[in-house]
Amino acid sequence: MGTLPWKVRIAVLWAIGPVLELAHLFFNIGVEEKGTARLGNLVLHTTFFFLIPLLMCFLSLTLKDKLNKWMNIVLGIFFGFISAPIWFLEGGLGVIMYDGPPIGTEHALILGLKIVVTAFIPWFAWKWPKQEV
Repeated sequence: MGTLPWKVRIAVLWAIGPVLELAHLFFNIGVEEKGTARLGNLVLHTTFFFLIPLLMCFLSLTLKDKLNKWMNIVLGIFFGFISAPIWFLEGGLGVIMYDGPPIGTEHALILGLKIVVTAFIPWFAWKWPKQEV
């Protein structure tokens, strides 16, 4: 029961990712001339950034401590390495990956916050308290 607060912390951090992804999606949806929504290449991207964090949110609460720790470290670092280039490409250089509308400061802030939240996942997992036998 001693590791439950750590599991909840990491699960909440994983759950924040899809919420930020909703904001990311919101700022990338454009409206074409006929008034229909245009998603561009966001469907695959958003599916990836929704499913894995939500699955990890569940697994962070249910896996055994040792496996949980290492899965959170590995996938947290993996998502950090994926989120950082997206932030630099979209936030720093304009819209490169998507054919959506131009991205403003709010979009760069959302992606930057996502990188910070993602960085806390492996950090909390690394600081995971050792279980005494």
